[in-house]
Amino acid sequence: MPPTPPIQRGPRATPRIDLATAAWERNEFGVGVLSLSRDAVSGAETFALDCPPDFVYPEEAHFYDCEEELFQFSGEFHHDEVQPFVAPCYVYRPIGTVYGHGEGSHRGGIILASLARERRRFHFQQHPEPWTGHYLVDRLWNPRPVQPLVIDVDALAWQPVPQIAPGAALRPLRGVPGLCNTGSGASAHSPWAADAAFVLRLPHGYDGSAPHWPGFELEVLVLAGRATAAGEPWHRGCYGFDAWRGRCVVHEPLELFVRAFAALPDAAT
Repeated sequence: MPPTPPIQRGPRATPRIDLATAAWERNEFGVGVLSLSRDAVSGAETFALDCPPDFVYPEEAHFYDCEEELFQFSGEFHHDEVQPFVAPCYVYRPIGTVYGHGEGSHRGGIILASLARERRRFHFQQHPEPWTGHYLVDRLWNPRPVQPLVIDVDALAWQPVPQIAPGAALRPLRGVPGLCNTGSGASAHSPWAADAAFVLRLPHGYDGSAPHWPGFELEVLVLAGRATAAGEPWHRGCYGFDAWRGRCVVHEPLELFVRAFAALPDAAT
């Protein structure tokens, strides 16, 4: 067998960004665009889109040749009318997931999009009719046993995590916090594929280290509540990549959307 190619990626740490006060750009469709974090080596990135109501995006069905994750932060967005994303909603797409059959937003809202390497979009005209929802274009694009996911976050039960703090809880979305994901972690093709995604809740009065898992970098978006971490205010709409560190004091019950990435053993990330 040929040797496994190395995973090549660069640093991606991003200080806290407040979606409410950041300088959004506006594209030709009237959609707000905000770059949140990017790795210059692999081209992997996370960005936010702020869609106006009654927005229609003239896009044909397509796929990316890397893993993709979405989080509907507010409002609604749809890549088809079969399964619209209503906040809070988590979406995972393995390599080669075909989607995009009538994109847009009826109500408007903000969605986060994350690609595990540079954007390389492929249009796919020969899709099924009638459209029945997103699907994998070919098993060759997805050699690991994973399938697309669309999860209504509020429908998930909270799981207590007393090892973090009394009253702390998780809503697992994909993978296990603190464990490498053998089915969907970093690879040479998707160097910034996350090992786990989850929602973490910290109770009012928590005062300790910002929860972390050794050997993992965390991408964080605050969904609700208010806290101070490393002397900075964190509240709904605050984002950071490997910036959630230091002493954390929770002033109002805090909910965080988190993606965890295992550090590479032979290279600084």
